Amino acid sequence: MKAPTLALAALIFTPLMAQAPSATTEYVGKPMPAFTMKGLDGKTLTNANLKGKVVILDFWATWCGPCKAISPMIEKLHKAYKGKAVAIYGANVWERGDKNGAKARAYAKEHKYTYPMTIGNETLATKLRIEGIPTLVVMDKKGIVRNVYVGFDPKNEAKLRAVIDGLLK
Repeated sequence: MKAPTLALAALIFTPLMAQAPSATTEYVGKPMPAFTMKGLDGKTLTNANLKGKVVILDFWATWCGPCKAISPMIEKLHKAYKGKAVAIYGANVWERGDKNGAKARAYAKEHKYTYPMTIGNETLATKLRIEGIPTLVVMDKKGIVRNVYVGFDPKNEAKLRAVIDGLLK
């Protein structure tokens, strides 16, 4: 009897949990808090050097199944908007025992991802109150947070393209 009860509870509550708003959404319509990120290439990334670009930050980890599912979409978006005023970054977080980015670097190499990735983003994730990954934070050219997407949904690619296109105008 326990297994059917648990299965029924999962069917009832899973859609509710999946649709629960993230604390990160409190930043929508507000300036992105100041941040500094370290790229796998060693370069430093800040709010200041992203001004004038539409920015997508994908908070992810190598051990996260939904994060791995969203990575090909992030790569497609990166390639589609290359050469335009769009910056797309993978913001690696919560990698256990990996301070130098070896896991993120190996993951990017294995999958031949070309979008830039940053490491050591736990402070920013805490500041943004990110509670689950993947979390995509979309900023406009002025650094205002315009959208936050939590989790993986294949329909988000079309939504992101529409948002990016609108913010580029």
